Amino acid sequence: MNETQFICLQFIGHLLVDFHLQTDNTAQEKEDEGFKSAFLRKHILFVFLFSWGLSFQVNFVWAALAIAITHLIIDGVKGKIKKREGWVSRNWFFLDQLLHLFIIVVAVQVFLHYFDQRLVIPQVLTTQVAVILLGYLFCLKTSNIVIREMFNVFEIAMLKVSVDEDGQRRNNEEGHELKNAGKLIGVLERTLVLTFVLLSQFQAVGFLLAAKSILRFKEQEDIRTEYVLVGTMLSFAIAVGVGITINWLTGSVINTGLPF
Repeated sequence: MNETQFICLQFIGHLLVDFHLQTDNTAQEKEDEGFKSAFLRKHILFVFLFSWGLSFQVNFVWAALAIAITHLIIDGVKGKIKKREGWVSRNWFFLDQLLHLFIIVVAVQVFLHYFDQRLVIPQVLTTQVAVILLGYLFCLKTSNIVIREMFNVFEIAMLKVSVDEDGQRRNNEEGHELKNAGKLIGVLERTLVLTFVLLSQFQAVGFLLAAKSILRFKEQEDIRTEYVLVGTMLSFAIAVGVGITINWLTGSVINTGLPF
């Protein structure tokens, strides 16, 4: 097992425990009750077991315990932080995940430094398999939550409006309009177009323009179009990004043996 393979397996365990093995209700219960949450204790037990189990190393027990304890602290204070106003509370989901992943990487680095030994795992879990499995796990339930949180960060919400006799839109209980959706659409479409151009995938640029034109065609009839478009492009961006990353990792790590 190399370093990349080890980290990927730990990330797989994190995605399984933090996203796929808990529901919105249990996540909310953890946030509301903090350290008093009964589910939080179960959650941390799963963090420890998956981290230790997917290491396939008995000696990793101490590193897995450190990962679990820091996970407990971060999740325990999450509720109090999110109740505060400001940039940190609004972006806490992403900060929270970055902290978890950073701690995992540090734990792996420390373990490999102090336990310089031949790491053996089942042959089926090659680096390529681990990277691809990690990519698919991220594109499933994890991406749904990431997109939802991005909507919250960019304050993309439905505003209820109506159109009066003069053609002016006014707030009321009819119809819906989006707030800040256009900004995010622009960022996403430019990012995607640049990516496709760098990859010489000009057909994909044409497809993107065609898809946007179709969605915009009846914008006056259904103003929810931009809401759908934001979600679609976020999903598309995540899938493209993950795919490119997988190709790069499997190409550099497997074919040349180079690390990150």
